[in-house]
Amino acid sequence: MLQGGWKTHKFTPFDPVSKRITAEVEKEGKKYTCAKGAPNAILKLAKFEPSTVKAYRDQAAEFATRGFRSLGVAVKQDGKEWELLGMLCMFDPPRGDTRQTIDEAHKLGISVKVGTVFLTSSSSSPSSFDSFTQSRSSRLTGPRPPHLP
Repeated sequence: MLQGGWKTHKFTPFDPVSKRITAEVEKEGKKYTCAKGAPNAILKLAKFEPSTVKAYRDQAAEFATRGFRSLGVAVKQDGKEWELLGMLCMFDPPRGDTRQTIDEAHKLGISVKVGTVFLTSSSSSPSSFDSFTQSRSSRLTGPRPPHLP
């Protein structure tokens, strides 16, 4: 099924409001709508079984405790209901210029709040951002912002 022969009719790039991308595709006369995005955004596509929703959210939370970002994937064949295909997890470290960008914002008097799945899932302290990035990536370097404890 994943081989060639697919025709894309419509592609909607990532939308920060819906937190997903969608594509309307066709193969061998069968039309599908595919979606990839934040797990909760994918769950909003249809009314799934409560046990499925719980398992999906639990898996995303488990990935987050290990510092991974999750993406849900679903498909809907024309005339049928949405079907959850699964969830992907990925390590998404800060960009190499993040520290510089934060420092420049501070110099301009802009207060910067950094939030990640890691922080919201397994930590309650802003200082955890530094420990997270230092333990997971050597790309974020520089002095600690003065407003952090």
